[in-house]
Amino acid sequence: MSMHGIYVELHQVLDVIEERLHKATPDEVAVILDDLNALLDYHESILENWLYFDDRLKRLQDTSLHGSPFSVDQGDTKTWNTVLPMGTLEVISNEWDNQHLGKNEQFRKGLGFFDLQMFRDSAREFEELLHDQPNLQLVRLFYAISMMASGQFDKAETELNHLLNTSTDTAILTATWEAVAQLYVENRQYELARKALTRVLSLRTNHPDAHINLAICAYTLGDYRQAANHAMLAAKLEPHDELAWRLVGAANHAMHHYEDALAAYEQALLNAPKHPFIRSETAHVLTLLSRTSEASTLYIELLQQQEWAADAYLGLAEIELMNAHYKAAIVYLKKRLSLIRNDAQSMLWLGFAFYGEQDIKKANEIFQLLQKENPPISLLASTGLARIAADSEQIQQAKQYLKILFAQHDKRWRAHGLAEYGYLYAKLHQPQVSILFFKKAITLDPRQIDAKLMLTQLLQMNG
Repeated sequence: MSMHGIYVELHQVLDVIEERLHKATPDEVAVILDDLNALLDYHESILENWLYFDDRLKRLQDTSLHGSPFSVDQGDTKTWNTVLPMGTLEVISNEWDNQHLGKNEQFRKGLGFFDLQMFRDSAREFEELLHDQPNLQLVRLFYAISMMASGQFDKAETELNHLLNTSTDTAILTATWEAVAQLYVENRQYELARKALTRVLSLRTNHPDAHINLAICAYTLGDYRQAANHAMLAAKLEPHDELAWRLVGAANHAMHHYEDALAAYEQALLNAPKHPFIRSETAHVLTLLSRTSEASTLYIELLQQQEWAADAYLGLAEIELMNAHYKAAIVYLKKRLSLIRNDAQSMLWLGFAFYGEQDIKKANEIFQLLQKENPPISLLASTGLARIAADSEQIQQAKQYLKILFAQHDKRWRAHGLAEYGYLYAKLHQPQVSILFFKKAITLDPRQIDAKLMLTQLLQMNG
């Protein structure tokens, strides 16, 4: 059966349920709600299968167009810790200099260019040296890294593979796998980079940079548990490394373990008390923990650094929104927008601030505009439009906006959509139906805090 045919049948079933609801006695409503719940489950299964197909289709298309299915967010918490495997190279360079190269002036000249990051020049010197002595593995490693650093990735890959196939020296192999990982990162192949770093750690267990870089790869791939574990191992090896602690915090934040995230950020701040990224991220976690006074203090301190004023204004606006101080939020958001014009996130919060102030016209204009943005901005804009429609009893319009949420593959968005249906039916003075949707939302995603609060209120009001 086609998707069109399936939805024709679903609408027919909904027509029957709607007619039954109009005629139902209170005792019959519970039975009808069970039928509605079963229909929702069936609908979700259809969506899940379709979205899985759609996701596979898009990934296959991306692979054919770009050569890699990986989508990379180059956020600040994903900064590669060591551009090149310098720590390992420093250890083995002296050993190989003494054992194999002696006082070779050409090698020293190449190292000089390498240290000055003049990689094309260092590659030239190392290549000439390899022409006469092709078995010098350390020279080949420096040559490969020089080629990679100057953007000649294919040549670098060839040289690195040669080392992996011929070398038996643990130090050389460790540095080579590190360089291979870096090469994969340059090509945004984070899964392959993660595997290469696993090989590094199998050769050198207590290697903090490798742990950090593996944590960054895992974070980028959405494996936040592995990211937290390896970042913590790096932090134990180097307790004063603020990046390690910051990664522990970021990974725990992504898993919604806010207390653990805060503890890690506090350690990061001990090591880098003035670091603006860490201060901003700590303030954000404090906000999520409703410790808004402490968060505000950090944001106000960030205002002293002009380049961080925009981030501070956004953080302060979020706090005011949480506290339902909508006019104050509007002031902060307008200040941020004066620094970063047309910033989608600021516009979104401004829309909700206007909504809170009951300036529905301005809120509606902003939400309509933001529907053109990419998720999650467009999805939250749809939520705002659904709320406006529900408040004005434009029920079908509200449902149209909520369908956008149900079309998402991520179950958290579907749970959010169910919670918004609960809000809609609460507005329609149908508490039993509303309660059903809130319970469904919480079952699908227990982190639906707003749904829990509204469900508690409804249950108290209705016995």
